[in-house]
Amino acid sequence: MSVKIARLKGGEDVIADIKEVSAKEDENKTAIAFMFRDPYTVILDDQSEIEMEMWGEGDESLDEEEPEILASNKEAIEKNPNLILYPWAPLATNRDFYIRLEEVVTVYDPHGQVTEKYIELIEAKNGESESSST
Repeated sequence: MSVKIARLKGGEDVIADIKEVSAKEDENKTAIAFMFRDPYTVILDDQSEIEMEMWGEGDESLDEEEPEILASNKEAIEKNPNLILYPWAPLATNRDFYIRLEEVVTVYDPHGQVTEKYIELIEAKNGESESSST
């Protein structure tokens, strides 16, 4: 399993088992798309609160100088926000998706804890589907 997070053009972060796909006829194996298996949208629950604390509220923080991060704001940034994973394209019956390369801004390795949470979620989902099919 190759667990990665992809940032899509729309700004959405998607965690999945991600693989590059190439055309069978292509001898050079040039990637033409990504295959996302069991994709989930990644949300940090209190990210907006952190941004507001960092940059202040209202127009007074829009000075020409860059705003400073206060000590209390550093604490807010360092606290662990709630990580929420919810199914990407939840109405689809198949959980394998092919995404054009042009739709992906970047693909990166998630932190170990994020990977662990994703794998636990997938294993629990697969365990439920196996038990419900018997």
